[in-house]
Amino acid sequence: MTISLSPCPCCDGTEGVPWRRGRDRLTGLPGVYTFVACTACGLCRLCPLPDPNTPLYPSDYEFFRLHEEPLQSPLRRLARRHSMVRRLQLVRRFTHQPSGTLLDVGCATGAFLDFMKAHGWQVQGVEPSRAAASVARQRGLQIENTVLEEAVIAPHHFDVVTL
Repeated sequence: MTISLSPCPCCDGTEGVPWRRGRDRLTGLPGVYTFVACTACGLCRLCPLPDPNTPLYPSDYEFFRLHEEPLQSPLRRLARRHSMVRRLQLVRRFTHQPSGTLLDVGCATGAFLDFMKAHGWQVQGVEPSRAAASVARQRGLQIENTVLEEAVIAPHHFDVVTL
């Protein structure tokens, strides 16, 4: 079943096919979300898009608190480390390069950027949460406190963009 959509941000296509539906299992926000795949380019996105003026993450969102390392259990730190290693492996697998330039959109407090920087990547982040962006900057990271659509980013500057 094909549905009409607002123009795709990748190719301007206006038709999509429902791909997945589900609830927010990470933060527990109410509602059911539908992902659609653009029939022209395959980009998957939420439909409808969330209201940009409504925060998607609560202030106690786990990734906004990652700088509180001593407060977390050793098991949580190990799980997070495993997650970071897995993400690094995925980046290397798809780029076929050991390092390069990376932009993390929604970087929270910059834990992933710190990890990638320690592995030789030149990193930059975009984070709409003022508090989380402030923590990331205190860690010495280059963070733009805005949404991706308003970020000042040089075209073709990054080898990898993570979300």
